[in-house]
Amino acid sequence: KEVNPEDWFFPCHFHGDPVMPGSLGVEAIIQALQAFALQQGIGNSFKSPRFLPVLSKVAWKYRGQIIPQNKYMQLDLHVKNIEQKEGQVVLTADANLWREDLRIYEIFDIVVGISETEK
Repeated sequence: KEVNPEDWFFPCHFHGDPVMPGSLGVEAIIQALQAFALQQGIGNSFKSPRFLPVLSKVAWKYRGQIIPQNKYMQLDLHVKNIEQKEGQVVLTADANLWREDLRIYEIFDIVVGISETEK
């Protein structure tokens, strides 16, 4: 993704020191894992699937920030496990988020679940 210095979050976080909030980087990784699940048809066995959070221990390291002067960010996922358990499919991955050629987030064991939509 190209970094747009006009993005809404820069003037809000932090005052006088604009950076992309770390939570948005983590959310981008979660959405990428969800996109992978959709692309691979994981969860197609459910009539009306939905994504859900799964309680798990996640570890991460932050080594830098995305600031308005950066040109782009990118991420990669390494899906480690896909398992069916207790009426849901659970995907576990490791991920990295990069600012240009520098890895600034390293996340271990991020998890997304897919289950039937509750009525």
